Amino acid sequence: MGERNDVFTTKLTPNLQFSSTVKIPNSIKVRKKVEVWPVKFSAGLDYNFARDKLRWVASCKEKLFDGRISLDLNAKTINYSKNVVIEGGPSFCLQAQCPYGGSNLAPT
Repeated sequence: MGERNDVFTTKLTPNLQFSSTVKIPNSIKVRKKVEVWPVKFSAGLDYNFARDKLRWVASCKEKLFDGRISLDLNAKTINYSKNVVIEGGPSFCLQAQCPYGGSNLAPT
């Protein structure tokens, strides 16, 4: 009987009403993953409909230290992160970032 934003409702009988919500995703992610020990590679695209932006992503999960290496093509950085969990205690996250795009690579 009526429609309001993303909620659709209709009366089937005087005592029975049908309603449904339909949400269109803001973004679509496409990934390709390949595993070659000791690393897992992942690469793909993110497309955001609301902003009409396409973003390239790539990452690598290494099994020696169990960390993640990612490549941010938009920001032109190589990133490394490693979570360290101490049993029965705190957890820490080690992160490093290195810009690329010229002949000099320097960690930040």
